[in-house]
Amino acid sequence: MSLQKRSIFSTLLRRCKAALRVNRFERTLRNADAPKEIYIPWNRGMGDVPLGLYGVNLRIRQFFPNTRIIYLTRQDLLDVFAMLPGSEARALPGLKRGEPFDFSLYMQKGLFLPVDPTKDLPWLPGLVVPKLLYKKQPLPCHLEGRKYIGMHVDTETGGFYRYEKNWPEQKWRELIKKTREGGNVPVLFGKRKEGAFEGVIDLRGETTLQEVATILFTHCTALVAPDSGILSTMYYVDVASPLHVISLWNDPNQGILRQNVRSPNPYLQHFPLIGLESISPDDVYSHIQNNEGIHVCE
Repeated sequence: MSLQKRSIFSTLLRRCKAALRVNRFERTLRNADAPKEIYIPWNRGMGDVPLGLYGVNLRIRQFFPNTRIIYLTRQDLLDVFAMLPGSEARALPGLKRGEPFDFSLYMQKGLFLPVDPTKDLPWLPGLVVPKLLYKKQPLPCHLEGRKYIGMHVDTETGGFYRYEKNWPEQKWRELIKKTREGGNVPVLFGKRKEGAFEGVIDLRGETTLQEVATILFTHCTALVAPDSGILSTMYYVDVASPLHVISLWNDPNQGILRQNVRSPNPYLQHFPLIGLESISPDDVYSHIQNNEGIHVCE
């Protein structure tokens, strides 16, 4: 057996063993009487909501179909939780990412259930297709036709990872220039207007996720994004509308590549590019050019 085959076999064996192991999450669900409410503390990233918590909700529903699932989370995550079916979310004042928080008040209410989807649901990748709710919104600005290219130029989460997730800013500038010269208009998405970019519609900090989805699926032919919350959320929106997604990766063992399932959107085409430093603006623009003639559903 070759080294490559041995590595694949070992990986599959580890996943099978992990899937069969009864962890704390599974043990709690099996031993609990049907609670009226389950409280789950959540202080991680936006992308982990579709990637992990969709599966958490499915698993809980297998045990308790009528229980209220309530996530205790940050204000900035309420937007993505509104797209997660089967649960609700409450924002806790003072809860900040990366900082400790006292959840003791909620430990006496219903079933308090901390969860780590990576460890508690090791069988999830490759099996479950997350499907996020979508409701078309009024546009936050005037857009005409299908000449726009969505871009997420900064993950805004660099301090929480041990590796770089962002494509160099200068390469974004070159891509924006090529996109404009090709007759398309870049539209920037994100939470904060960091870095100035010319020749774009800058909607950073001005849109909800549902508005981002509306713009992408009614006026854009492509989305260019690094491994980020925007990428993971838009990839799993349950809608039937054409969109080319060009994703930029440093670590391909994360995010939607690790999840290893197709988008619920049957018309979404995904083009992952791996190796942030080696990806050129020409590499990305070649996929943007291939969107000519794509029909965007109104």
